[in-house]
Amino acid sequence: MDREGNLPSDSIRDLIFGDLSESEVDYDSFSIDESQPATIDNVIRLDSDHDSDIDYISEDEQTSDTDDASDVMFPRAVWREWTANDVDFPEFKYTLEDRSGFIPLPGFDRGSELHYFQLFFTDELFLQIINETNRYAQEKIKANTPLTKNSTWHSWIDLTLPEFKAFLGVIMNMSLNPKPEMEDYFSSDWLDYQTFFKDIIFSKERFFQIFWTLHLSPPNNIGPVLGTVTRSGKVKRVVQYLEKKFREYYCPSDTVSIGESTIDFKGRVAFKVYNKDKPNKWGIKVFVVSDAVNGYVCAMEPYMGSITTSNLDRPELLATSRIVLSLIQKLQQTYGSVEGLKVFTDRYYTSVELAKELYLKKIHLTGTVNRNRKGLPREIRIKPKLKRGEMLSLRKDNDNDDPSFIHVLEWKDKRPVTVLTTLYDNKTEIVKRIVKGGVEESIIKPSIICRYNEYMGGVDISDHYIASYAFTRRSIKWWRKVFFWLLEVAIVNSFILCNTNRPPGMKDMRQRKFRKKLILALVGDVRNTKKRGRPSVTEEDVRLNGKLHIPQMLDARKGKDCAVCSDRSALGERKRTRMYCDTCLNKPGLHAGQCFQRYHTLKKFKNQ
Repeated sequence: MDREGNLPSDSIRDLIFGDLSESEVDYDSFSIDESQPATIDNVIRLDSDHDSDIDYISEDEQTSDTDDASDVMFPRAVWREWTANDVDFPEFKYTLEDRSGFIPLPGFDRGSELHYFQLFFTDELFLQIINETNRYAQEKIKANTPLTKNSTWHSWIDLTLPEFKAFLGVIMNMSLNPKPEMEDYFSSDWLDYQTFFKDIIFSKERFFQIFWTLHLSPPNNIGPVLGTVTRSGKVKRVVQYLEKKFREYYCPSDTVSIGESTIDFKGRVAFKVYNKDKPNKWGIKVFVVSDAVNGYVCAMEPYMGSITTSNLDRPELLATSRIVLSLIQKLQQTYGSVEGLKVFTDRYYTSVELAKELYLKKIHLTGTVNRNRKGLPREIRIKPKLKRGEMLSLRKDNDNDDPSFIHVLEWKDKRPVTVLTTLYDNKTEIVKRIVKGGVEESIIKPSIICRYNEYMGGVDISDHYIASYAFTRRSIKWWRKVFFWLLEVAIVNSFILCNTNRPPGMKDMRQRKFRKKLILALVGDVRNTKKRGRPSVTEEDVRLNGKLHIPQMLDARKGKDCAVCSDRSALGERKRTRMYCDTCLNKPGLHAGQCFQRYHTLKKFKNQ
């Protein structure tokens, strides 16, 4: 895969998903066990004995394959097989169709990479972070007063806006030029040396002063109530500010996907999650809504433990349903009505309950689903015996008690795939794929599976861009990981906006080129202004400088050993003289003539 991260969206989907029927890729999400106490050692994980092809469902969500409880809620009579005479489900018109895309400011410079980035990381946000960083630095200095002789805090000066922008530019350039240790960027060793980092923008001391004092929020003892800054409060203001800006300047297309991004983190934190089947096995999970066409991140919700889901509206619903509804609500708060939106989810979220809730809002849902979800027809829950290429398609039409249309389809290729939708029918289409040996074959596949493969990868597109140049450094502070992930999301969203607004016929910019231009714009004219001290001069530098050296005479009763011909280690070889060189640093004793000349012209001046 090209590390540039600039594959077309279709190619990225093919790389990520391939063919849903052939691929073993699993969209299953990390499990959330809200019954566990939020202690420091409470690690949320997917049981190693659990079938990786089936999502984790908490006890209150599970139903047995033979349990008829769901039939009480959804009588079998309402489900029937789809026939050739059945009409298609009604499709709601997307109310934001005329607004979708970039929403620019008046007079916006579409050719400036920095202007795109500062739609999100505004000077207002910069100044908030700068003020908190300066406050924390002063606290640190006060706590360590009196400072030790060699303390780095003797040279601290308050951080400024241009300096902080340049700092972020240096961080971004580190992502483009990965090294094992951050200290390597400031090394004078010719193997590591890079002029951009070594004393050009920042001295090593100044860079690490800013890096380790970086702060986003006030401490717990600042606020109307003591201790009001919770663990989520460490980054809450920045998250809310950025996601609001993400939606302020972009309206998604009619198709979005909801999934999870994982911020790689292996430290100690109560809401860390684990999944052995994911690229980042340990980390902090973030629920994300992305435009399914280009991967633009529209809304997000970091998972901070059970407090995240327990505070959501509609406690009578499943936690997964509440997460989706909460993310959709964020879109509604910004854009008003989002009727006609097509939402794609994976098995972790998809359920009959969620489909009904979204349908009442005139929003379509499509996603893979676990066959043991409540409300699904019994024909699906009993694991139908299908041969390869066969499918079972059941529909539930609206009625007075339930106005929603729901279609559940199971199709078997190498393994069965179950999909639920409130929009698509059971039509099929012929698709081509490459099988073992490089042979191309044609298969008949349900259209709903094709649409799922096409649109479910929105979150994965943005993850792909982020992973190409992520600033991944070990940190004992989890919120630092979240902040630098947010920085990457802002860069990727800026990059997507820049490419979607290029003049017709102009080739899309590569992500690496976009980042380089952004780095130069952020750094601007900031340079390391700390003056270098006078270079040290050695005795040899002065002795052999080829300039005039002045001999002087000592008092009559004083003398020095000649630096050239005197040898105290040999009997009778000590030679004394009253003459010395007053120009040389160590004032060596020297005989006039040959000794004086040898000393000032030869590196090895001692008589052998």
